[in-house]
Amino acid sequence: MTAGERRLAAIMFTDMVGYTALTQSDEAQALAVLERHNRLLRPIFPKFRGKEIKTIGDSFLIEFDSALDATNCAVEVQRFLHDYNVSSSDEWKIRLRIGLHLGDVEHREGDIFGDAVNIASRLQPLADPEGICISGQVYDQVRNKANLTFIKLEPRDLKGIKFSFDLYGIVMPWEQGGTSPVQELSSKRIAVLPFANLSPDPGDEYFADGLTEELIDRLCQIKELAVIARTSVMNYKRKEKTAFQIGRELRSGVLVEGSLRKAGNKIRVTAQLINANTEEHIWSSHYDRELEDIFTVQSDIAENIASALRVQLLPTERAAIEKQPTQSIRAHAAYLKGLYFIKRVNKETFPRAIELFEKATVEDPGFAAAYAALADCYTYMAGQYMPFKEAFGKAKPLALKAIDLDDTLADGHASLGNIHLQHDWHWADAERELTFAIELNPSYSTAHLWHGIYLCMMRKAEGGVRELQTAEELDPLSYLVKMNLGFVMYFARRYDEALAKCAEAVELESRDFLVHMLAGLCHLERSDYEAAMGCFDRALTQVENDDTLGCKGFAYAISGRRKEAEDTLARIRSLGGSAHSPLTNTGIVHMGLGEYEKASELFELAVEGGDPWLVLTCQSPLYDRIRSTPRFVRLLENVGLPQ
Repeated sequence: MTAGERRLAAIMFTDMVGYTALTQSDEAQALAVLERHNRLLRPIFPKFRGKEIKTIGDSFLIEFDSALDATNCAVEVQRFLHDYNVSSSDEWKIRLRIGLHLGDVEHREGDIFGDAVNIASRLQPLADPEGICISGQVYDQVRNKANLTFIKLEPRDLKGIKFSFDLYGIVMPWEQGGTSPVQELSSKRIAVLPFANLSPDPGDEYFADGLTEELIDRLCQIKELAVIARTSVMNYKRKEKTAFQIGRELRSGVLVEGSLRKAGNKIRVTAQLINANTEEHIWSSHYDRELEDIFTVQSDIAENIASALRVQLLPTERAAIEKQPTQSIRAHAAYLKGLYFIKRVNKETFPRAIELFEKATVEDPGFAAAYAALADCYTYMAGQYMPFKEAFGKAKPLALKAIDLDDTLADGHASLGNIHLQHDWHWADAERELTFAIELNPSYSTAHLWHGIYLCMMRKAEGGVRELQTAEELDPLSYLVKMNLGFVMYFARRYDEALAKCAEAVELESRDFLVHMLAGLCHLERSDYEAAMGCFDRALTQVENDDTLGCKGFAYAISGRRKEAEDTLARIRSLGGSAHSPLTNTGIVHMGLGEYEKASELFELAVEGGDPWLVLTCQSPLYDRIRSTPRFVRLLENVGLPQ
């Protein structure tokens, strides 16, 4: 790392409890304890890839590349010293407080500077002796990866820090069985783990996955429960983890697990409800039924879960749980197979999913959920695998058909809200449909995601962040949710937090070019051109398209590399019909070159052509350079977006 380079890092700041008092009473003993403290701790830091920056009296300042390494190191330090203290006399005991923060640092003359250092040093005094205090930024990075218990702390004003953020304490291993407060996970937050396929035919796995998803949908009808989304629970398919571990990772107090055996027209379903805090079984049952009774089985499981959790079902909730989406076994089988393919999200599986959902609608023309799933197929394909206008043109009548068949189907309203948002630019209609979808199904993560993006477009970025955080609570292991949360944090000008969220998304899925592009945009706003270029290059290794080329060309332009910027413009033009948003992205490069009139002309043409990329991103910091120009003000006015 070169001097003056800025980067995202996790910072640990330690302090020895009572050292100042010991120095005043017995300086020689204090120096001996300090020497032992240094000797004991220094070998631990490298084991977790920690770099010792310096000591400040009795304190260590350590830098890590990841928040997880920093957290694991802090826990190991405290565990080691706890064991050491058990067998030490009072004058030789070493008790630390540790603070951890993830943020921006700058290396200069062998030292590091920046908010991350300042905040970590302010967090350290808030920890209990032998304890660890971490910031919300660190917590977001490690909560699904470290098998630890966290306690949210009361908000505190930190000296010299103008903004506030969440604080957490870590329950140390030796406190788990004692009287220290251990965070008990809520019994109203539930995760349905993937049902095991015990059928003789491995090809029936789609049916087990479908049973999992449909049970999730039925439990979502119970407004008192928060239900973890399918994307996150499917991470536990064939993974050997305890109920306690899964509960901590998903922050769910209760888990549903079970199995399915299908043979001909017969099915056997087993299901059990587990307390994730204690790993005790709350309820269990099994069902030997005919295949056509699968909906009755799902309803019975959902109602028994509600009863076991002492949830009083409203009449509307009971009716929703007991509703059968189709009477056709063939339509239902095609629908479940379609869900199996659509969740794999790639160019090859979408046509197969569409074929299966269409088959479901042929078998049962009144199957509302199949029409909503078809609409989602086309909206997912828009821009990546099918031109925007064609994709949304196909999606809209399907979403309307789903709603016409079943006005209580949250999926249909969310799909239509997304279409109004991305394609029609009917903002009031988008707001109405998305909020209604959330009202129908408060656990529907995707509806919260799109509503958050809507709020950003309305210049309500902080509200957008809150909605995406809700989506993340409901789908904590979804890279798509984390990436979009990063985008709305970027829109809110919270660049360090956006970069931290990018890092989380990359750990779940590193092949999506958008997350690397977002990280590059954040680095651009901090004038870290070298880091931004690296991110854009990583995006281009995944796919070369006009989006990443536009961002890289912009980076070339604002960093003074005009020739490379112009070469990038030529490369975007050479993409021709395969380009995603050529007018917007060439306009972005011209904007970087300071050619604002040319950029504005291209942006106006993009809007006239219905390019959603510009409209979706126009509140981005990228456009701040021309935001107050008359032409850009008129452009926003013409599409009905606030200034």
